[in-house]
Amino acid sequence: MDGISLVHRLEDADHFDGDRALFFATHDAMWPQRERLYDHLSSKQQLAFKDQVLAVRLGNFKYVQGYGHNALHDLLNDPSESRDVSDQYPEIHEHLESQLRNWYRTVLEWDTSYAMPVFPIGLSGSDTSYAYACAPVTIEGGIISGSHATMNWSQTGDTQTILIEVITPGKYDIELETVVGAPHGEIRVSIDNQMIQAAIRDAYRQDLGTMRLTSGKHLISISLHETADDAPVVIHELRRIVFRSADSTIVP
Repeated sequence: MDGISLVHRLEDADHFDGDRALFFATHDAMWPQRERLYDHLSSKQQLAFKDQVLAVRLGNFKYVQGYGHNALHDLLNDPSESRDVSDQYPEIHEHLESQLRNWYRTVLEWDTSYAMPVFPIGLSGSDTSYAYACAPVTIEGGIISGSHATMNWSQTGDTQTILIEVITPGKYDIELETVVGAPHGEIRVSIDNQMIQAAIRDAYRQDLGTMRLTSGKHLISISLHETADDAPVVIHELRRIVFRSADSTIVP
């Protein structure tokens, strides 16, 4: 694994490398339009530096920011980080804030930063693969992103996409795992130039049909169609997409 081990620094404070900056970030990205914990982030360009909960330590000083505040702490004399010494050390405050800003800019430039996972399909040793709806690349309509599912599928045009990578090409049976509300309308799954659809049933598993998938990365689109106006929620939760090998040429 790439990186530098911190074990010896944790075990013996005398070995702390005071010349190397250590950067900290929470898993909880913040942006102005966010209303709920698991709101979908449409673009990482929404993630302004000033809104993030971040910190950097250099030597005995630690600069922290988040929730509209920032502070500089002298860890040697104040290990509990209870006093802001920014007024005493304005140059250090400015220097560490600049280092943190530059580091965060670099993070945003990574292709994989704040990106949804790519779900592998057709791994050796299993004839069933899963793509989880709680990791949408995009969502449209009235869908709400949640911790374990996308929710509130109610109207024609509600759509989400998920990124997969097909490891073993071949035919796969596709089904959706759902919590259904008022069963009516159709659910469609599209991959490249293929599309399958089925009427929504009052069942946990929605069987859609079979697709032939080629190797490589593909964006799946799941969408709701033919719903009645002002109807109640059709699908309370879409949990995952199941890919089950339907091709005798696929060897688990």
